[in-house]
Order: sequence, then structure tokens, then C-alpha cells
Amino acid sequence: MAIFEEIDVEDGEDSEVALLRDRVERRRPLRKIAAVVGLLGTGLVILVAELGEPALGIREKSLSRLVGFEEAAQTACLSNEENYAGLCYMKCSTLTNGEAPYRTSANQCCKNSKFLCVFFRSMTTTSSGLSVGGGTAVESQPHPPGTGGDCLSNEEPYQGQCYLKCAVATNGSYSVRTGPSSCCNGTAGDANSCHTGASPSVSSLAYAVGGGVGDKSSVHAPGDFGNPNVQTGESAIGQDCEATEEKYNGVCYQKCSIVSGGQMPYRKGPMSCCKSNTPFISFFSCMLPTQSQASLDFQVGAPKNGMTTGPHPPGMSAKCLSDEEEYAGTCYEKCSILTDGAFPFRTGSCSCCKDAIATECESQPEDVGVSVDYGGGGNDADNLPHQPYLTP
Repeated sequence: MAIFEEIDVEDGEDSEVALLRDRVERRRPLRKIAAVVGLLGTGLVILVAELGEPALGIREKSLSRLVGFEEAAQTACLSNEENYAGLCYMKCSTLTNGEAPYRTSANQCCKNSKFLCVFFRSMTTTSSGLSVGGGTAVESQPHPPGTGGDCLSNEEPYQGQCYLKCAVATNGSYSVRTGPSSCCNGTAGDANSCHTGASPSVSSLAYAVGGGVGDKSSVHAPGDFGNPNVQTGESAIGQDCEATEEKYNGVCYQKCSIVSGGQMPYRKGPMSCCKSNTPFISFFSCMLPTQSQASLDFQVGAPKNGMTTGPHPPGMSAKCLSDEEEYAGTCYEKCSILTDGAFPFRTGSCSCCKDAIATECESQPEDVGVSVDYGGGGNDADNLPHQPYLTP
């Protein structure tokens, strides 16, 4: 206020100086209010960041709607799915047991609305295991709205398409499908005897149909005709991580105490670990380079058979189906099933062998069976080879 005291003003100017002083005094409370509001806003953001919108009772995606980040509602996905970027994914709320219910990418879910997740990586959780479709079909992958699911109850999958069961089309006489329009009377799964002619087969265009009626009687992709076989409810797929893992925003990661060699024992993000875990204080301290580390090496799950694995929803792991075996990273139907035990050991994508030792198979070609029928996946995988599914 000294500036006003040093001004030598005429009597006529006294009223103007007084007016200026009055304006300054009136602005001071407003500045204090603005400072308090700013502090409260910062505190609210930190609180939401630490606890999450659902824990605070904030309506789902309310902040996203407020700032215009909310996407248009989509209703064509299955009941336990959500639409993201035009594809249907199993809901993040189901995959993470409600801990990170907001999807922000194909393989990422967030603790809070998409708006806050743009600024706070600690709110997110990342895993290829989040990029799955819904329904109960074990092979369910992300898919366009209106598709997804299984074949009809009177159908069977063959090379990714649904056909009327051969057992139905032939009244049980030729129950094994060997082609789009051919059926064989071998035992279930015994493609070898059908392929070699040991078991008789029949062919007819009447077998190259679907199991529906009217305009839905054609061969079709699984789920096309309204049989989604939908999983109901919002329960999580599993609850427990492995002993050497920790749950972060609903997904299992290998413990920070292990991946950081004990230096940064507390997880603060998909690929970041911190020295401190004190509520609210660690929100700031973990921003300091000396108090935290970030590395893609931290974004892993517990190793399996000496191999690195990715983070995963609790209770889920990548594996082939019960009637399949893995060869070179791909799941195929078991050779023991395909050949009725005659060539039980897989040696290639389309070859099976009598001998368990690969060198014996190479030196004795007569012990190897080769057929395109050996190159398919299991029955529940629509007979298509595939990478191991992330399943319970």
C-alpha cells in the first residue's frame, strides 16, 4: 500500500485514489476464494485418482460425458460386452472385477473415466488378456457388433463355419464331417480312417447346409443367426493371482518387489514401481526419478515353464483347449484324436507320427502320417488352428 502513500495528489484526486483502494480490497476475497477452489479441485482430482470413481459413488463415465469424451451408445454387442472403436470386447468391469471398469483401448482398462486416464497412467492397467470377446464361446475374440457366439445346437463347426450335423443329416449313419458336403461313418474325431478310405464316406450338396430354417438354413459363421450363448452377470472370471504376482487395477502382474530386485517394491502403474506406498503422499513422491522406476520389463506376469508371460486377468491363462495340443505356438486338434491313437505325436502342422522321438520320425517316413485334416483346431475352436486362448 506504500505506493499510494507516496503519491502526492491534489484534493480533487482523493476520491479517485480512494476508489482504487476500494477495488483492490474487494478483489482480495475473490482471489482467496479462487485459491481455495483451486486447492479443493486439485485435492478432488488426487482423491479420484487414488480411489477411483466407482469407490466414490461417481456415476459411470460421468466425467467423460461432462468433457465430451463419451462415445455413442452401442447395443449390438452381447450382454457382457462393450463396444470400443467399432468392436465388441468383454466388459472391463467383468475382466477386472470392477477395479478398472472403463475401457480406453483394445488392451487397456482404466480405474476412472477416460478423461482422467489421459493424464494419469497410474489409473490404467494393460494386458493382451483384456482384448477378448464376451459370451461363453471359449474361442471368443473381439468382433464386430451383431456377430460372435456359437453354432446352433443342431450344428457342428467345420473350418470356421457352422454346418448341419452329419449325424442329423444322415440319421446317424455317417456322423463325422470330412468336408463341406461329405460325411463319414468313422468314430467321432477319427479323420484318419475317413481320409484313408478305411471308413466309408458319402457326399451330397444336401449336407452343405446350416441347421436353421427358412432364410437361416445356409452355412454361416458362428453367432450369425442369434445364438450368442451369452454369459450372464458381471462376476469376474477369477479372483486370485499367482503367488509371485500382485493385482493392480484388477490385472495380475509379477510383483514389483521381484522385477525391481527389491528396490521399488510398490506397483504404481502397468510398468512402473515405486519406493513408497503411503496414501496421497506417494502420488507426488513417485513422480520423482529417485523414488520410482519405469520399464517394460515390469509389465509382465509370473513366468511359466521358464518363459515370460504377459499380465492377465485373475484366473486366466493362455492355453489350448482340452482336445488340442500346442505345436510351434499354434493350437491343433490332438493327433491322438485325429488318428485314433495310430499316430499320437505331432511333428508338423499337418503331420503326426507313431514315435515320440522326432529323430525316429525323420528317419522312418513310414511312421509319419500326413493329411490336411490334421491341420485344424479343436471342435470348440470351430476346427480352425489358432494361438492359445486366454481362458479360465
